Amino acid sequence: MIWMLYVILTNGEAGPVPASQHVCQLMAAAVRAGERVEADTDFGRVTIRAASCLGPVAVEPCEVEATS
Repeated sequence: MIWMLYVILTNGEAGPVPASQHVCQLMAAAVRAGERVEADTDFGRVTIRAASCLGPVAVEPCEVEATS
């Protein structure tokens, strides 16, 4: 089952990222705990400012793109 992790980056970009339940919950918890979590983007590594698990979704992960 695919879960949707919604992230807001320090560069202002935001969007959904498909992930497993385990990764989704770990990422959101780490960001809430104040840990530095980074994402690779086309412009280099960027810190995730906020993250929230939106739960299981019925999507094909290859069809989902994170947008700002």
